[in-house]
Amino acid sequence: YDAKVLDLAANKAADALERHRVGGTVIALDDDAAFQRGGRPLTVITVVNDNMPFLFDSIMGEITDIAGEPSLVVHPVFGVHHTKTGVRDIVDDGLARKNEGETDRVSLIQVHVPRLDAEKAKELEARLERLVKQIRSVVADWKPMLARLDQAISAFRYSPAPLPKEAVAEAIAFLEWLRDDNFTFLGMREFKYSGDEKSGKLTR
Repeated sequence: YDAKVLDLAANKAADALERHRVGGTVIALDDDAAFQRGGRPLTVITVVNDNMPFLFDSIMGEITDIAGEPSLVVHPVFGVHHTKTGVRDIVDDGLARKNEGETDRVSLIQVHVPRLDAEKAKELEARLERLVKQIRSVVADWKPMLARLDQAISAFRYSPAPLPKEAVAEAIAFLEWLRDDNFTFLGMREFKYSGDEKSGKLTR
């Protein structure tokens, strides 16, 4: 990389970060003619979002699916102060964690890939926008889903069930294993079983 290219990429990242608002996402795809590595043109993809689980791996999956192998990936997490119009200032670089309770954690992901044509760039931008909305939904529902799972575990443990004790204990152990970070909850649906074992049915 030429140093001037990295300077330009850093400026693009700073601009995207400055425009970020709490609860929002900034997605920028830049194909400035200056973005080159070894004489090969690049597209620079910058995504700024409230920091949350699943973000980095999911975004990288979408990008590599359309654009192939990246030549550069950076992913700092900053502590920032927001105003209504964007980021006012950076408080720390994500490592120092100064005044953590008073700062917002913001993820900045920048990826350099071989130059995308207009059609692929438009498709990638749409997929990233959809993906971030899905991640936000999953993260918002994650703790309520775990709480509902805890309720189910308590019900199996303390309510009488017409099953052998060993079967109930095994079911409880399985649900506890799921809860202990061995399963990623992306959604939850409850069903009520009615009838007997021959004519019974599940109702959502």
